Amino acid sequence: MFASLTLSTPTIIRNSKKHVNVAFNAGVDEFDVYIFCMCDGVVEYGPPQDILSQWRAYAQDGRGGVISLDMARLTGIVGHVPGLRINPVAYDPALKRTLVDGVLAEGHKRYSVGVPTAVSDTVDALIFCVPLMKHTGFSEEKEWRLIYVPPITMLPTIIQFHSRRDFLTPFLDIKDLCTAPAPTLKPLIPITEVMVGPSAHQGLNIKAMLRKVVARFRPGLAVNSSQIPYRSLA
Repeated sequence: MFASLTLSTPTIIRNSKKHVNVAFNAGVDEFDVYIFCMCDGVVEYGPPQDILSQWRAYAQDGRGGVISLDMARLTGIVGHVPGLRINPVAYDPALKRTLVDGVLAEGHKRYSVGVPTAVSDTVDALIFCVPLMKHTGFSEEKEWRLIYVPPITMLPTIIQFHSRRDFLTPFLDIKDLCTAPAPTLKPLIPITEVMVGPSAHQGLNIKAMLRKVVARFRPGLAVNSSQIPYRSLA
């Protein structure tokens, strides 16, 4: 696929890398990506996932919850929304290098034959790859990511914010992305069950989930509770 690289001079390769680097750095401040993180599941735990490391890292020290999704139905929804995709996260360093090297190699090939969009196409491909890479230390999670890259013109009309510790976090509501969903796509978030975290007030949280959320939005949804005897020291 990249055999033509052997015909490229070192000067061409250096120039293409330089131009890609300049273009990437110039556009990175304007780059917005919205990510919903999912765990593919750790086999030995079984469904639903009840993992101490996940409660500590992602659920406000156990005060949050876990939702289980129907991946087949979620994938069907993604197929109807431009700019939205589902991808597995890459943890292996060799795989990550292969992804980036492959993008750069294809960019060199296109640049060397004078393709006008070689640099911008390479930057776009790198931007596509960036949200798919994570340190190998997190590989236990087997994470998948629901990723949305919106056109800049859409942000002022659909972007929202919520407070998260000491900063404001932008977010998008999936219903705003599906402007005309087919009836078969509803509900937009195909939740199959909910697990309440191992907080000190687990009983109250379960009641709140059942009475205030499930009863209103998804009657009949299964609600479970974590069996881990974890309490935050914070």
